Amino acid sequence: MRKLHGLDQLVTGSRQAPERMFAAVVRLAQGRLDKLDDAMRLANEDWRDLLVAAGFANGDWPARLTAWLDAPPQDR
Repeated sequence: MRKLHGLDQLVTGSRQAPERMFAAVVRLAQGRLDKLDDAMRLANEDWRDLLVAAGFANGDWPARLTAWLDAPPQDR
């Protein structure tokens, strides 16, 4: 959680929904701390690339986020 909150200023500056940005980082991390660091690095380099990599770049991101959260654990 502390690591994710390190992105608070970036999230605010992006003017994107916080749940969209944080979910993108968590999705790319795939439950691994090393991948969390990679996702956070990507977010800091260009948050738009983060959203593309996580599949949350388009206007349908709320539906995609819901589908991801509702998916069985092996699909995450």
